[in-house]
Amino acid sequence: MEKIKDKSGSFPYEMGLLSYVPFIGIIFGIVSIIWSPLTRRIGSKVPTLLGLGGIVVNLILIGMVYYGSTMGGLHRYLLLKINHFRF
Repeated sequence: MEKIKDKSGSFPYEMGLLSYVPFIGIIFGIVSIIWSPLTRRIGSKVPTLLGLGGIVVNLILIGMVYYGSTMGGLHRYLLLKINHFRF
């Protein structure tokens, strides 16, 4: 029985893994999603899923940072107001 080798190359996999880098990973994820189907070789689903996963993780991270920056000020203000009455 002959093994089928993955001929898609390492570039889509590298872009898929780099898509998990915070904030700039969205660009790498898009490159991975576009480049993988263009190779039309065996195993092109894995880099596509890696890129998609990296984009999702980055969007969640950006949402958390945005929420923390907008709500963090209000949270700190209320916490200081509560602590003021304790002393």
